[in-house]
Amino acid sequence: DGVISNRRVWLHTPDEPGVPDGLVVDHEGCVWSARWDGWKVDRYDPDGDHMFEVKLPCQRPTSCTFGGDDLGTLIITTARTGLETSELAQQPLAGDLFTFESETKGLETRYFAG
Repeated sequence: DGVISNRRVWLHTPDEPGVPDGLVVDHEGCVWSARWDGWKVDRYDPDGDHMFEVKLPCQRPTSCTFGGDDLGTLIITTARTGLETSELAQQPLAGDLFTFESETKGLETRYFAG
């Protein structure tokens, strides 16, 4: 009937720098989460345990997705929005697109045909 039920918090990370922004799920069921103002993308296993992080040379990662022929490339977007001139001088790559070659593959896109 489309009603959401059994709502609960899956992961709470108040001690991590930044806040969760865009995310993607890989074929192992792990979540990759961009951390706005956190300088990184984190990977969590399906139970919410932190596996590792991909550090970035800019403060504001916004989202991530898998691409490439084998869906093994994590593509990460970043922002330069709201950064002061002095901050931009310290992170000239802010707003750029980054890639990370992962040993884990992404999921194929499924389209709804309705």
